[in-house]
Amino acid sequence: MPRWRFRHKQTGHERLTSLVAQWRVMGDEMSDNYTPAEISAEDLLAKWVNCLRPPSDRDIIPISWFVSGDETFEMMPFQYIQGFGRPPDFLTHFEWPTDEKTGARLN
Repeated sequence: MPRWRFRHKQTGHERLTSLVAQWRVMGDEMSDNYTPAEISAEDLLAKWVNCLRPPSDRDIIPISWFVSGDETFEMMPFQYIQGFGRPPDFLTHFEWPTDEKTGARLN
């Protein structure tokens, strides 16, 4: 897996790590409170749906993307989140990552 070099914009601290895109569905942390022995998948889904109703005026359940790596977990750039607009993201805090071997910018 390639490793990426990037600097913190305020401190200049450089990091070198692999980066992974992770997604989260609004409300998915609800399942953290239960084990499979405590609740069935059907009941958990029903609880989740009830908590999200109405998720928005268009019945959209937001999916957010994050950039994660060693000591790094930030919103993926260029997202628009209904009701929040454009939140601070990876590029708010860090320079654009470059490949450790080639120096090419992350595409």
